[in-house]
Amino acid sequence: MMFDIEEIIRDEYLNTNNKKVSNETMNEYLASFKNSELTKLAVTQIFVDKDYINLFKIKNLNNKPKKNIIEYITKNLDKILKSYIKIIKDVELEQLKLIIDNNGKKLFMEKIPISIHFINFLKTFSLAKVEYNAKDNSIKPFMPKEFIKVFEDSLNN
Repeated sequence: MMFDIEEIIRDEYLNTNNKKVSNETMNEYLASFKNSELTKLAVTQIFVDKDYINLFKIKNLNNKPKKNIIEYITKNLDKILKSYIKIIKDVELEQLKLIIDNNGKKLFMEKIPISIHFINFLKTFSLAKVEYNAKDNSIKPFMPKEFIKVFEDSLNN
C-alpha cells in the first residue's frame, strides 16, 4: 500500500478547524465559535490598524460572556473585516471573491484555483466556516451575508 504524503498533509491541514456548514444568521454563526476564536477575529484589527488603545478592551472580552464579544464584533464589523482586506494578498483577493460567489456551495479542490493556506486562513480567523470532505476532496464555504456585504463593498472600492 502506497501513501501519498501530499494527500495526507492536505487532508490533515484542511481538517484543522473543520466546521459543519449550514445556512446561519450572523448571530448563529458567531455563537457557534468559542470565545477565544471570536476574540482572535476581533483582535486582529487592533494590530493591522495599530489601534493599541483598544487592545486591552478586546483581549479582556475573552473572559466575558460570549454575548459581549458578539456584541462588540457586530458593532465593529466593518472595521474588523476591512482590516483583513488590508492583509490579504492580491491573489488571495481573487480567492476571496471565489469563496463569496460560491457561498454555501460545494467546490471540488481539483477544479478551483484556491490555496489550502487561504482556506486555513479563513478558518483560523473565523472569517468563514469551511467544511472539508476528504472522500470527494471538496470544500463547502460559508460566510454570513453581513460578512459578504462588507467584503464586497471593500473589494468594489
